[in-house]
Amino acid sequence: MLYKCRAIVRGIRGLSDYDYEVSLNYINKDISNGEVNTICLFADIDYQFISSSVVKEVFNLDKDISKYVDPLVKEKMLIKKRGM
Repeated sequence: MLYKCRAIVRGIRGLSDYDYEVSLNYINKDISNGEVNTICLFADIDYQFISSSVVKEVFNLDKDISKYVDPLVKEKMLIKKRGM
């Protein structure tokens, strides 16, 4: 299926994310023949130290992740875990 995407929205938590996002932006621009732009939004200070790997680790320890993810994300993670 082909989508006519014109932009990719990404989040930045800090400088290390910025460096990664800059390189990803160049790749996305190149493979889209300059048609796709990357829009970066800065994370709120409350979320600057939360990453998907940390959330997955907390989740795999059977701890509550409600304050780190949207309820829909938590639900999908629980469904996936039950299916394993």
